[in-house]
Amino acid sequence: MLVLDSLANLLAPVVLGHVNLDAFAPKVRGARIDRAGLERAHQLMTRFLIRATYGDMTDDQQRHVMHTERRIGVGHLGVQGFLAKQGIRYSDAPYRYDVRNLLNDLYDVVREEAREYAFQLRVPEPVKVTTEAPTGSIAKMPGVTEGIHPIYARHFKRRVRFSMPDPAQAKTVEDAVLAGFEVEKCIYDQSGNTMVVTYPTKDKLVAEAAAIIQSWLPDLKGTTLMPDGTRAQAPYERITEEEFAQYAVTSVEDVTDEECSTGACPVR
Repeated sequence: MLVLDSLANLLAPVVLGHVNLDAFAPKVRGARIDRAGLERAHQLMTRFLIRATYGDMTDDQQRHVMHTERRIGVGHLGVQGFLAKQGIRYSDAPYRYDVRNLLNDLYDVVREEAREYAFQLRVPEPVKVTTEAPTGSIAKMPGVTEGIHPIYARHFKRRVRFSMPDPAQAKTVEDAVLAGFEVEKCIYDQSGNTMVVTYPTKDKLVAEAAAIIQSWLPDLKGTTLMPDGTRAQAPYERITEEEFAQYAVTSVEDVTDEECSTGACPVR
């Protein structure tokens, strides 16, 4: 599955896209990953993102940088599921040669495809071709883990913010109230136009079998830390199985979002 996201800033506009690794994991125990399909997905995403660099831009400086650098970022989502279905512990993955070699090979696939396709289009070869973005809500569409994130917890509260001036989002909030979900005003939006819906969640991949990430910070360019209890209305809040059971009527199973069951997620 190919999913597109975009990110731009004044100095280095870039278009990002993500390949769902989980979709290429073995379907049965002992089977191999779909290596040919995995490489083809990376080639297609590379081409798609290069074409996306032709998109309209209102800022002249952004347009100049984009057309000069053609910066793209092919990334991944569903990483932990991809590993777990091969019997690979998340904490062991960075030290396994087969995992590292696969990622290196996929980088080469992306780089070679970018070079070849840019030549065909007669545009500069992208100066950057890969990334690892959080992916956030888009990972909910195929129902897999976000980016390279490890699973947060077996049971947790997932809070989603909705903008009430948007009729579609307001309708989602109304439906959440009727369904019995906890709904409250966002304490960080003084206008009162943002509502927070809390979804008690059980992670299905943890239930199947998965490990949590080990510290690997020396090898990271950047990371985001969100310790439990650091602020009110956090996007995620760990709860016990007993606490989760109290929400039996309104609980959902992650990582498939009920609102995304049709393939279209609400704007967050």
